[in-house]
Amino acid sequence: PNTITCGCLIDNLLRYGRTADALEVVLYMKERGIAPSEVMYTSLMTMAGKMTKIENMQKWNGCSHESEDDKEVCAVGDNDDDNTKAIQVYTALMKTLTTEDSSKKKKFNGYNEEKKNTQLLKVFLVFQEMKAAGAEPDLACYNTLLRACVRASDVTRAMDVLRKIAEDGLVPNDSSWREALKA
Repeated sequence: PNTITCGCLIDNLLRYGRTADALEVVLYMKERGIAPSEVMYTSLMTMAGKMTKIENMQKWNGCSHESEDDKEVCAVGDNDDDNTKAIQVYTALMKTLTTEDSSKKKKFNGYNEEKKNTQLLKVFLVFQEMKAAGAEPDLACYNTLLRACVRASDVTRAMDVLRKIAEDGLVPNDSSWREALKA
């Protein structure tokens, strides 16, 4: 398997409402060092955005379908076999972005630092997109942000993430503190 075959599989799984299976493919890719393409990220971000919209509609006033896409995604949300939440999709996306690709490591520190900072930026962009879509971050999501800060050696942002955890009324767990101490 490569990026193309995994991408086709993810696209079809999302099309048929099998979000949990799509995330399993993303995990498989991460474990095998297969880099997801921008198209995969776009597909997963789009699905997560739709899921967030439907979850919010269901939370506030039952499931009302404004468009055909809403009907499709709501049907996905009603599928008993796949109770994946939007936050799980966003968190999985952020985790794939923090994966260190040891096969492509360069000897030059400048290159590694630039790559780590780019990864950090991408993780925070996914986080911002998630918040803009209306998804509520959970502790796993924040821990992924902390991990990205550690990888980029960005202590200031790690401290900001810890403050945001407290502001959102969440309590840091052992994983949160471990990541914070690594920064």
